[in-house]
Amino acid sequence: MSKPQEATLGAIATVSSRIRATLGNMTKSQRVIGDLLLREPDLAVRLSIYDLASKAGTSASTVTRFCQLLGYDGYQALRIASAGDLGWVDAQRAWSADEIQSLSPSDSPDKLLEHLLAVQVSALRAAAKLLDLGKVADLARRIAAASRVDVYGIGASGYIADTITGHLYHGGINVASWTEVHQGVAAAAWLNSDSVAMGVSLSGSTYETICMLSEAAARGAFTVAVTSDITSPLAGIADLSLITFRPVEHWNMEGVTAQMTQLFVLDLLCLMVVNLNGKDAADRLARARVAVARYKSSLPVWPNSREPSHREAPK
Repeated sequence: MSKPQEATLGAIATVSSRIRATLGNMTKSQRVIGDLLLREPDLAVRLSIYDLASKAGTSASTVTRFCQLLGYDGYQALRIASAGDLGWVDAQRAWSADEIQSLSPSDSPDKLLEHLLAVQVSALRAAAKLLDLGKVADLARRIAAASRVDVYGIGASGYIADTITGHLYHGGINVASWTEVHQGVAAAAWLNSDSVAMGVSLSGSTYETICMLSEAAARGAFTVAVTSDITSPLAGIADLSLITFRPVEHWNMEGVTAQMTQLFVLDLLCLMVVNLNGKDAADRLARARVAVARYKSSLPVWPNSREPSHREAPK
């Protein structure tokens, strides 16, 4: 490609616009790739270079030459550009542009409260901007109809997996969470095409979670990556990715804020599932609340055992 051509393409913002601008210079195989990406702009974000090549009936080297024809160094640069076109990068930029002041040890509690509130609200807005509601709704329908749902997570993501599993279970879903790789892989071996498997990893690079989701994929389950990185290994093996927002490091609060945005996205998914299950889900939730309420009285209830001696509360 000549330097004038590179300069011209550099002025064209979106991937789809670059494809249309270079269609006349493409080989037959490259045109197939271009047509695919024009019809489904998120393919480059969701698929590895080998999967895209397979879908286009060509080779990975042809995909690389296609990327270079568009003015990108390679496939990774094309994926990042595609993510930006779809709004995933824009949310990160919006976060960085927010006027959130830095903290100092002398700040008052009032300022700390205002600062934290600004951080959390901005993170939730960014997370909402990343959501593809059509994909979330499709996943909710799959989960509602699935014979079994497995959720995988390690460390802090294991807590997220456990929390969401509890919500889905009380909504009438046959679901289990797995936070240890050997148990998770063993459980995944029993999945099939009627199952859904979800891997939760903020980075998308947690080895154990990748192993568990890979086993589920090998058994034919519909796989979902819940991650902040659409180009991560976890997203690369999943049938669908739910992109959560990962804020820039902020006063050592990145993990807490990122978990909050993960729960926000997954809470929405659970709400959609429960809504699909209608009266059955409502009845299950009501029965659960009634059962738990009996154990929230002022004095403890000890079923099937002698109650401990009563101690008068201090006056």
